[in-house]
Amino acid sequence: MISYLVRTGARARVLVVILTLAAAAFAGFQMTRTSIEAVPEFAPVTVEVQSEALGLSAQEVEDLVTVPLESNLLSGVAWVDTMQSISMAGLSSIVMTFEDGTDEIRARQVVQERLTQGALLTNASKAPVMLQPTSAANRVMMIGLSSADQSLVDLSVLSRWTIRPKLMSVEGVANVSVWGMRDRQLHVQADPVRMQQHGVSLDQVVATTGNALWVSPLSFLEASTPGRGGFLDLPQQRVNVQHVSPITDSATLGRVSVEGAASPDITLADVATIVEAPPTIIGDGIVDDTSNLMLVVEKQKGVSTAAVSQGIEEALASLRPGLPGVVLDSSVYRPAEYADDTRRNLGITALIVLALIAIGSVLVYRAWRPVVIIVASVSMSLLVGWLVLWQRDTPINVLTLTGLGAGAALAIAQSVAAVDALSRAPDDGTAAKRLVAAYAAVGRSAAYTTLAAAFIAVPVHLWGGQSGVFLSEAVDGFLLAVIACLVVALLVGPGIAAALGSARLKDVGSAHLPIKAPSLALSAVAAVAVLAVGAAGAIALGLSAQDRTRPSFQEGVLVLTATAQEGTSPLSLTSTLGTLATSIRGLDGVATVGGHVGRAVSGERVVGSNTGELWVTLAAGADQDTVAARVLDAARQVDGLTSTIGTNLDHRIDRILPAAAAPLVVSVYGPVPSTLEEAAASTLEVVTSTSGVSNAALVQTPTEQTLQVTVDLAKVVALGMTPGDVRRQAATLVGGLEVGAIFQEQKVFDVQVWTAEDLRNSLEKVRALPIDTPGGVHVPLGDVASVTEGERPTTIRRESVQRRLDIVADIADAATRDAVASRLAEMTLPAEYHAEVRPESAGVEESERLALLAGLGALVGLLLLIQAATRNWWYAAAATTAIPVGMIGGLIATHLLGGLTLGAFLGLATLSVLGVHQALIAAQGMRPGAHTPRLSIVRAVLPAAVLILLMGIGLLVLGAGPGREALWDLGAVLAGGAITSSLTTLVVLPAVAARWADREESADDYAIDEHALGSHSVTSYA
Repeated sequence: MISYLVRTGARARVLVVILTLAAAAFAGFQMTRTSIEAVPEFAPVTVEVQSEALGLSAQEVEDLVTVPLESNLLSGVAWVDTMQSISMAGLSSIVMTFEDGTDEIRARQVVQERLTQGALLTNASKAPVMLQPTSAANRVMMIGLSSADQSLVDLSVLSRWTIRPKLMSVEGVANVSVWGMRDRQLHVQADPVRMQQHGVSLDQVVATTGNALWVSPLSFLEASTPGRGGFLDLPQQRVNVQHVSPITDSATLGRVSVEGAASPDITLADVATIVEAPPTIIGDGIVDDTSNLMLVVEKQKGVSTAAVSQGIEEALASLRPGLPGVVLDSSVYRPAEYADDTRRNLGITALIVLALIAIGSVLVYRAWRPVVIIVASVSMSLLVGWLVLWQRDTPINVLTLTGLGAGAALAIAQSVAAVDALSRAPDDGTAAKRLVAAYAAVGRSAAYTTLAAAFIAVPVHLWGGQSGVFLSEAVDGFLLAVIACLVVALLVGPGIAAALGSARLKDVGSAHLPIKAPSLALSAVAAVAVLAVGAAGAIALGLSAQDRTRPSFQEGVLVLTATAQEGTSPLSLTSTLGTLATSIRGLDGVATVGGHVGRAVSGERVVGSNTGELWVTLAAGADQDTVAARVLDAARQVDGLTSTIGTNLDHRIDRILPAAAAPLVVSVYGPVPSTLEEAAASTLEVVTSTSGVSNAALVQTPTEQTLQVTVDLAKVVALGMTPGDVRRQAATLVGGLEVGAIFQEQKVFDVQVWTAEDLRNSLEKVRALPIDTPGGVHVPLGDVASVTEGERPTTIRRESVQRRLDIVADIADAATRDAVASRLAEMTLPAEYHAEVRPESAGVEESERLALLAGLGALVGLLLLIQAATRNWWYAAAATTAIPVGMIGGLIATHLLGGLTLGAFLGLATLSVLGVHQALIAAQGMRPGAHTPRLSIVRAVLPAAVLILLMGIGLLVLGAGPGREALWDLGAVLAGGAITSSLTTLVVLPAVAARWADREESADDYAIDEHALGSHSVTSYA
């Protein structure tokens, strides 16, 4: 089969050359147009449901919103793996993660079907909203909205009714969240003093305001059923009846008479102040170091960042002429620039590496045919891999391309082997037969090498956690490159070689090798000792390397997350961060600074008003790590702020694939908070008393100062009232009540009944708020209820429809975790309460253990693979042992890099596959009848080592940058490994192979089995 494919490629040499040139031109054209994403779509299928409940505390949100949603609607949804929720002041967020393999459309369908049963929910919040699915790297642009002559309310109106709808219409946009939104509203600020003077109650103000409007959401008002205008049926026509509301602004609403007042002359304006004002903000935007609006645009899954960004820019360009005086700044965060830099950098890197390979080939061979064969083979391997990635439905990402680039080292080795095979082809037969025989041998070696790469890829796909997700993507790219090498070796290489001429490439490069065969002599005993010591050293180096495989990207934008004391107001934090932004803007290497505080409606940041972010755009050429240190140092100079810094992708990875908070995390579940705390304390004692556990602690729930209003039942009953009457009146006065809306200029503006802010901005003023009684008497709130300050949770976390508290601890080993789990199973807790070890704290370790076992299995697979190729157990054992020995140079480079980075891992995987390839090359060199077998191995191995070394040096010289984050580490490992792997193949393997060949088997057993993969008689391709 292999010989047939080789003959086909050689026979169709003209077609192969034409297709090669066409593929190169097409791929080059597509490279200039294709967007490259930073990361793949690594997020599992999740559905998030958010419910806005402005004015409710975290406890009330849990009781009135989250629990009914979880228990009555979402419990039992098909295919759900986990359901977690966060209840915080004003927001309920429920995130359902579905089982692997679940179709996202079906998952969203079953959730939406449950949400249609909204009648089962309390009317304590706005309707629950299922957020749109977004990409793993969700933010595609951040747009600062500011104006020197328009208010923030006017900008909010433009944002809600003009800008956001336009951006949502762009293809690929999933969501647009607005930080700092200040909706235009009419506030009827009831004045208790004037109300008492005119004998008007709060209920009268609410009823009058609601009924004055065309429609009201309050079901107890007549306006909740506005009625229909109807129509007139005339003899010749039908005329519709339309009612036009006279209520258009605060002045017209103020002229409405109060229902049930002593005199019809008493109007709303007599008992209340009616103003246009925004509601209480839940977040703020920071543009030009002050309060403004920040629009965050998120993209859908599987769409091009560059294409969506271009569509957004076109939409903004069409909006600007109609928005005079409004500044739309799209430079705050624009990842399309990273994609452009990545495409340019990777293209330059590929050209430079190919140029180095060409220069190295000229120096080694000093003939043009080998140079053409090697450069063309490596180029086509990369191009074939690129074209396969390009035609997939998913966008190309940096990790896959990095793996594809790692495969170039193997393409170099196989193309050098092809040149060597052509130079050593037997003199008998025609040139066509010699060419087919040479490439058939290389093709068989490439087939075995491809299987070796597949064996190595299996453990990586079993690796869990953050590292496993990204390593799998990179290794898939590497495996694709290896398969492309096989295709090139079987079809493209023979065609190019045949097109170059049928003359034999005799002894190319052999006269220019700096090492001669005699200098490579090594005794068998010494070789075995080298293998034993080297393998032990390689294993020690590998096990001691720190895991740093989580990727880090040079996005050019840093995200500074600042957290203030719980309960900090958004405007206060905006002022603090605005001042900090001014100081950061003056740092070297900083171009622009923008940000936001708190959260936005339907935004992906589920945080309190005490958390904000500053997005720092780096100047061209600035070092990201250096600027990050400067920015973080500036933030730490601000008292009361706790700051961390990273990139947007860092935040997304941490949120989508959260790592365990500690080596051991125990969760305690239960319904009642007080009993849950007691159960957690008992569990903590059990965990602490377990041998091997240290630093065990209960994770404290953050709290903030809260006004607690506790109604005195005896007092309200004596007044003929109910506790609900007191709550509703106090809630209206302090939190506001939406009573209707005004429809104007195709826009909708809410109308709220409230009180003036200066009547409710302190504890004493809240106590003094008047409560209407059935007898017409007004009593202060403090007379019928206890109004005190207390600490209450800011966020309440739930999982699987239960509250959860966590215990974290350090452990000596995995056995300690098992011991804790066993003791927890023996605990006796109250009914409906239980404790368990969290899966993420044990899951990564279990997956790593499984990956290690699979790695050992892969090593056995490599042993069997080499044995199947050479039919010699002793040589297979020696060659398998030599693989980690040859990786020592790469392992040393890994330690110098500070640990096992993603690029270092790819480099080590490449070296392991390269070790299999070199073992097969050495076996071919030991075939019977070979003239100076050691020298023949040198001819096949040393040129490849030189070229791979040049490739590694080239990657090192180019350095890191957008798209090249892992290539620098890859270059270091390849450079170090090229030296040790070639020395192992040239010095150790021949000595061991010769020793065991003399004792056990004939030298013929070292030739690659011609029939293992199938072969045919060699005939002319002409």
